[in-house]
Amino acid sequence: SAIEAVATGPFIDKIQIDQVLDDAKKYGYCRVVVPLCFTQYASDILAGSGVGLALPIGTPVGVGESTDNKIQAGRECIAVSKVPVDVDMVINTVYFRSGMYDEAYDDIKRVRDAFPNHALKVIIEALTLNDEQMKIACEMVKDAGAEFIKTTTGMHGPTTPDVVKRIRDAAGFDIGIKAAGGIRTLETVETLIDQYKVGRIGMNLTAARDLMQSLYEMEK
Repeated sequence: SAIEAVATGPFIDKIQIDQVLDDAKKYGYCRVVVPLCFTQYASDILAGSGVGLALPIGTPVGVGESTDNKIQAGRECIAVSKVPVDVDMVINTVYFRSGMYDEAYDDIKRVRDAFPNHALKVIIEALTLNDEQMKIACEMVKDAGAEFIKTTTGMHGPTTPDVVKRIRDAAGFDIGIKAAGGIRTLETVETLIDQYKVGRIGMNLTAARDLMQSLYEMEK
């Protein structure tokens, strides 16, 4: 499965975290995203299932935490995890929008170098970028050595096939894409995977469960 089910945010509780972990084992999600403080708890439950974790280091809006803080958060979580771990970060939007591209690149590159054995996904907040900024951001993420460009945190609107097309036009097909933010339907998921070779699909826990249940019903 390409699905990464997300149970994070200000209104998430342990009941929802338990639900997404149960769903992950039942439906075979690729990764689960939970609050960092639940990393060990989640990894204990997922151990042996084949499902891994994606660590959301840094805040959803990329407001400029120090690179050291991101690396420290990642290291602490990886140290206690019993399952495969990816690292998801947000491009430093303060640096990027200030035209401080060297600093934005160095932030990504240092995280990349800190976790050489873990897939790195970098959120570029694609819906906020014009074509020139999109090209710069995609090239930056590729040059830093990340495995995936991630579309958005979902705070600026949904990821549509048109958004992913813009990323592919800017980045080419030699880097993975994680599409996330407002993805709800099987039709959208199929288009993203088949037409734009999206490797990971981020969905909130409810949307992911609804999608998998509908697939199960179709197979009956």
